[in-house]
Amino acid sequence: MAESKSTHELTDTLSEPKVNAFREWMIYSVIFTGLILLLCGRLIYLALLSDVTGICILILVLFICALARNAWDVSYIDRQRSLAHQQVQELIKSNKISAAFLKNSEPSILRDHLLNLNAIAKKDPMVSQENLVVLMQSKLNARLRLTELASSMLVTLGLVGTIVGLIGSVGGISVVVEAVGSNRDQLMSGMRETLGGMGTAFYTTLLGALFGGIVLRILSSVVNSHADSLIAYIAELAEVYMVPTLRRSSRKRTKNGNLEIDVTEVVS
Repeated sequence: MAESKSTHELTDTLSEPKVNAFREWMIYSVIFTGLILLLCGRLIYLALLSDVTGICILILVLFICALARNAWDVSYIDRQRSLAHQQVQELIKSNKISAAFLKNSEPSILRDHLLNLNAIAKKDPMVSQENLVVLMQSKLNARLRLTELASSMLVTLGLVGTIVGLIGSVGGISVVVEAVGSNRDQLMSGMRETLGGMGTAFYTTLLGALFGGIVLRILSSVVNSHADSLIAYIAELAEVYMVPTLRRSSRKRTKNGNLEIDVTEVVS
């Protein structure tokens, strides 16, 4: 009866996490994208219309792809947080860590973490998760790094567009110089080429800075913040609900000189 009461008390203290990463991501996304379209929408339209190099269109396409990937990442974080809560609830209700749980439960970051902790418990009764938390953080960061790479790529493409535009302007100036005082049509063509090159230089820099340097960087920071929060949440759940059981079972096995682990407490 005392054990059952303790289990119910644990269930009551584990409340559903109220953090919604995707909702916060959507708020930031709508606000900053809306502000940019409101303030610079006409310039973006002119950039897509006048850029003959196609760099502005490439920047826009890459931005949309990176935005979709960023939304997928934040949804993944929400899903992993929800799974961690559900799976720990299952452990609390059963009051044991069983082989059936790890075999039948949905793959998740928490389940992988528990498997690693179990492997440590087989060899060391003083189970510690410090190094595992660092590794878990590194794995998750590696998954999220693509958006940061896309952000840098957009800014770099903007600078490439600047160089390409300036090269085009220099070519146009050469035509203008050659046509001065002789061919009016050639002079106008050279001026158009010069202005077009300058437009490409300015527009690509603008789009790269807006989409890569501002929007993606802000949204990437939001996702990274929730990723850190997820790792902290999983580490807290493991420290409170799983590590003590693993340590107790490992010490019992060491004390009894038994190499087998009681599956009612920890997976063999």
